[in-house]
Amino acid sequence: MSSALQAQTLTIGTGVVNQGAGTVDIPVNFDATGTPVGSYSVIFTFTRPPVVASGLVTRVNGQATCGGAATTNMTATTLNIAAFDAGGGALPSALACTFTFPLDTMAAVGNNPFTITFSEFGDVPGTGTVAGTFVPGGINIQSGPVNTPPTIAYNPTTGSTVTLTGGAASIAATPSGGMGTGAAATTTVNGCTIGSVSGPGTFGSVAGVNLSFVGNTTTPQNINLSCTQGGSVTTGTLMCNETAGAGSPVARSWPLSCPAGAVGTPPTLTYVPNFGSTVVFTGTPGTLLNQSISVSGAGGSGSGGTATARVDNCNISPALSPPVFACQPSGGNVLDFTPGGADPGDITCSCDSPSTGQVTASLTCEETRPLVGGTPVVRSWNLQCPGVPGSCGTLTFSPNPGLIQFAGGMAAIGINHTGGTMGNDTTFNNCAITGANASNFTISNAPINFSFTGGSAGAGQISLACSNSTAAPVQATLSCSQVCDVNNTPRTWTLECPAGGTPPPTAEVVPVPSSSDFSRILLAAMLVLIGMAAVTIRSRN
Repeated sequence: MSSALQAQTLTIGTGVVNQGAGTVDIPVNFDATGTPVGSYSVIFTFTRPPVVASGLVTRVNGQATCGGAATTNMTATTLNIAAFDAGGGALPSALACTFTFPLDTMAAVGNNPFTITFSEFGDVPGTGTVAGTFVPGGINIQSGPVNTPPTIAYNPTTGSTVTLTGGAASIAATPSGGMGTGAAATTTVNGCTIGSVSGPGTFGSVAGVNLSFVGNTTTPQNINLSCTQGGSVTTGTLMCNETAGAGSPVARSWPLSCPAGAVGTPPTLTYVPNFGSTVVFTGTPGTLLNQSISVSGAGGSGSGGTATARVDNCNISPALSPPVFACQPSGGNVLDFTPGGADPGDITCSCDSPSTGQVTASLTCEETRPLVGGTPVVRSWNLQCPGVPGSCGTLTFSPNPGLIQFAGGMAAIGINHTGGTMGNDTTFNNCAITGANASNFTISNAPINFSFTGGSAGAGQISLACSNSTAAPVQATLSCSQVCDVNNTPRTWTLECPAGGTPPPTAEVVPVPSSSDFSRILLAAMLVLIGMAAVTIRSRN
């Protein structure tokens, strides 16, 4: 073992704090003024209390300064601190690090020394030890101000009914009896909710309540409440959490009463353009265009929820991706109109207009009149965002409109779509067969409803059938609608179903002779016979 030319010293400091403190910092300092020291290691014990029964000791400085990140577990009472030069050289003098010990705020006044159970200085290059001095410190708890969270007095007191006269009220929270600083000396009131609501009115949100009282403050703070009055009393219960220092939250509650408001009449709302119409955006295609729906209120009487008309819950369908349209009440999410009140604004809309064609959608908003006790009514508008005028595609037919002669009781019309621009779609539908013989024909794949996208190719077919039991062909008319933009082009075909039966044979007419005719016939027959007899006699001679 090498000997020391001069003493090496590792000092574990003593932390001095007032009773009630939550933590104490303990410095660890190394001084080398003689033989080079390549490392040191020290193990010391401490007691719980004053250190809290369960809690880690944490290192303030980085690992490069000294080791010993924390106690081995939450309840350990031993700390091992070590340091060494990573390059195998000597540790610098004045090497220091700090450890923070969590304290029991109720620990008794007094000195609590550490006990060193192992200590060693290592030489350079680490083959032996160097003599030196290790100085243990401790934790000294002095008498002094104790961190005490203030006590809160409420007005009205907890459990008492808070009446929101005119739709508003507050609960005053006044602190007293606290001392000290930090979390251990702080009382908070937060986590408020209102439940068990019964009645036509509504209570305002209390989610934002967050009161904080530190030490010896006596300044009161308020829990502010609001409600919208209905035609009768509305009740509920306010619940808040009060937390003192490191204690567990304690529930504080008050019954709430929102009195009935004066029965009023809400204003009548007028929209320009009116609901049911089309809102057309104008401007340069390919840019963001703006348009608005003007909303105004007229008439009405009284005040409160029964005298309020509200417009909210505006939505656009279908949900386009990326979004093209946006519509919301100006200045927020709702428009509230009251008799004689200021105009709250309009429904403002925008559209990201396409470079070609047009985009359409539907806007719906809810109108609730009166706000309290009323049923929302949906108001809707069509939205049209035009771009550069495009062109419709071309439909070709096989066979073309004209005469179609059925074979075997079947026929078909092929439809092909080509050309056009995006946003200029073509529909082909509303097909019907008319005429005196319409019942002889059917559309096998009815109803016909084809939609062809502008700029894309598409195809469809109309399948037809016929029956005819007569001996002559029968005809009817097939009519369909071809629509693109505002243009409706009718398409018609003449359908012909061939004869289906065999015609009966033509009857041969045999005249019936009269009595005079019979006489002539007999005379002619006798003359023929006499002539034949004469010829026979002449032949024999």
